[in-house]
Formats: sequence, structure tokens, C-alpha cells
Amino acid sequence: MSQIFFQETIYRSPNWGTQPKLLTVFLGLYEVEPFLDRVRDSISVQNWTNEVQLIVVDNASTFNAFDELFPLVSRLPCEVLWLRNKANYQALGSLYASAQLIGTPWLTFMHQDDSYFSNFVSAI
Repeated sequence: MSQIFFQETIYRSPNWGTQPKLLTVFLGLYEVEPFLDRVRDSISVQNWTNEVQLIVVDNASTFNAFDELFPLVSRLPCEVLWLRNKANYQALGSLYASAQLIGTPWLTFMHQDDSYFSNFVSAI
């Protein structure tokens, strides 16, 4: 079977996948620069725990979101995986490309252009 999607792993928490988790939060990014403050705010107010995994997928942006957001996500108490698509696969393509990395019974999404209440992750 040939590979349809190509992704590069930019960062993987040292403990990624070593313990079962309950929830994966999938954050897809594309040219996120106009929404950086919103994304930072939405991530920073959540009650992240060690029962959660965060998968961030950059959809082949020209803007380097990793440099801007990694200092924040690297301090989270949850596992973090940052991927970069080799092309813009759009939202559904990014999910398909990353599907084998989602090993939790629950999955939710955060979108770069939305704002989230502080209880979003904990309520899921």
C-alpha cells in the first residue's frame, strides 16, 4: 500500500504513548499568524492533565507556528505531539494523516479561529 499523506514529526513528548490516556485534543493549524493570540489564550486557560494528549498539526504553513507556540505547549502537563504536513491536506486530510497516532477512546478538536472557555478540555 502506498502512503498518501506525508508528515514530519517536529516534536514528541519524551513520554508520548507510554501510558493510556482518555482524550486526544487535535489542533490543526494553517497560516495561524492572525489567530496566534486566540490560540495562545485558548490553550493556556485549559485544565490540561496527564490523562490528555495534544496533537498539533501544521498544514504546511509558510508561517512557522512552532517557534511561536512551542514555548507554551512544551510547559503543559499533558503529552504533546507536533506534526507538520508536507502539503496542505485541509482539516479532514490532517486528521486522516494523523489517525494512527490517536490511541485514546475520546477525541475532540480545537480550531485556530475559535475561542474556548477554560472548562472545554475538562468538560470533554
